[in-house]
Amino acid sequence: MTSKYYNAVKILALILTSTFLLLQKNTISIFLINSLLITLALVLSGQKIYSRLKPLFFISLLIILFRLVLGIEETVEERLAGGIVASLRIVSLSLLVFLYTAVTDPSNIIEGLFFLPKTFRLGLTMTLSLLTVIFDEINLINIIQQSRGYKKSFITPWKNIKPVIIPLLHRTFKRAEQLSVTLYSKGYGD
Repeated sequence: MTSKYYNAVKILALILTSTFLLLQKNTISIFLINSLLITLALVLSGQKIYSRLKPLFFISLLIILFRLVLGIEETVEERLAGGIVASLRIVSLSLLVFLYTAVTDPSNIIEGLFFLPKTFRLGLTMTLSLLTVIFDEINLINIIQQSRGYKKSFITPWKNIKPVIIPLLHRTFKRAEQLSVTLYSKGYGD
C-alpha cells in the first residue's frame, strides 16, 4: 500500500471513529474511550496535552451548566448525565483529532487528501498550519501580557479575552497575509 493510500485510510479511520463516538449511546463506553484517548495523549505528547485540555475543561463545564439550566423538561439527574456525556464526546473528539495531528505530519495529511480538489487541499493545509500557530501565539501573548504586569481576573474571566484576542487577530491576519503572498508568488494564484 503506498503512503498516499495509507494516509487516506488513516483519515477514513479518524472519520469513522469520530462518527462512532458521536453515535455511541453507552455512557460507559464513551468514558472508556475518553480515558484511553487521554492516556494515549499523555504518553505521546506529554506536557502539550495540558494546554489542549485546559480550554476543553471550561467548555465542558459550560456545556454541563447550560444543560442543567436549559433542560427544563428533564430531571436534574438526567440533565447532569446528559451534560457529562456531551462533554465527554466533545473532549473525546478533540483528543482524537489532537492525537491524529500529533502522530501525523501535515505533509502526510495532505497526501491523504489526494482525492480532494487542489484548492480545497490547500485551504485545509493552511487551516491546519494556522491552527497550530494560533495556540503558540496565545501562549506567547499571555507571557508578554504577564511581563507587562497584566493580571488575570478570576472573578470576571471574560475580561481576560480582550487583551489576548486583539493581538492574536493582528498576528494571525499578518501571518495569513504573508502566507497568501508566498503562495501567490509560487504560482497558486490565478
